[in-house]
Amino acid sequence: MVQEIVFHLGDCKTGTTSVQSVLAQGAWETDAGVGADIVYPARFNHIPLAKTLSVPAEADFEAERFARVRAAFDDSDAAHGVISAEHFEFVDPERVARAIERHLP
Repeated sequence: MVQEIVFHLGDCKTGTTSVQSVLAQGAWETDAGVGADIVYPARFNHIPLAKTLSVPAEADFEAERFARVRAAFDDSDAAHGVISAEHFEFVDPERVARAIERHLP
């Protein structure tokens, strides 16, 4: 299980895609080694996850999408789990906090 969850909430048009590209490709190196220490459970980003909290038509997918992320974090020995989506900028921070409490305690 990951020890810490990091939310990368980069605003649109601020270079978030570059960060997500590195994360999705596992193209980082830490003291733990290349691609180690971080688990990033997304093909590219977590925009669909963020949209479950901001787009009414996506709300029905909230539990399922958060459960997939939670399972990846639970199954990993990485120190850090990372979620990255610039679309979290469109979500009320209190709503994000409630979702974290509900799905990623």
